[in-house]
Amino acid sequence: MCHGLTTAAELHADGFNELGLSNTVWAFAVAGCSDVPLFMALTTASKQHVSVFSAQQLAKNAWAFAVAEWSHPPLFAALAMALERRIDDFDAHGLASAAWAFAKASWRDEPLLAALACNLTLVAVGADCGLNAQSFANTV
Repeated sequence: MCHGLTTAAELHADGFNELGLSNTVWAFAVAGCSDVPLFMALTTASKQHVSVFSAQQLAKNAWAFAVAEWSHPPLFAALAMALERRIDDFDAHGLASAAWAFAKASWRDEPLLAALACNLTLVAVGADCGLNAQSFANTV
């Protein structure tokens, strides 16, 4: 079943919008269909859309590529940079998913890990005192 679907998705990956792309990556990862040509096409498309992904789509893509065990360094570097830029847009679930994904992919990015840790700390303590992650880090 995966073969026919992966071929179709591979052929159309560059035409997906951001939501369609993140849903496709997620669906194939969850289904265990980690076909190399498909994931190369999804990687290329994801790198092209990374700057316009929502926070949820960034976390979902990182999570899905990690589940599929697709640790493509240029993709994870692009996802990490985009995640850092949008870190204050994430809810607790998105932060946790992103942290798990980068750990699963064995991706070491100290600024990203620090931003995730600070924001997870803010969420955990329920802080809503006007501090963003950078201000909180500077205070501590």
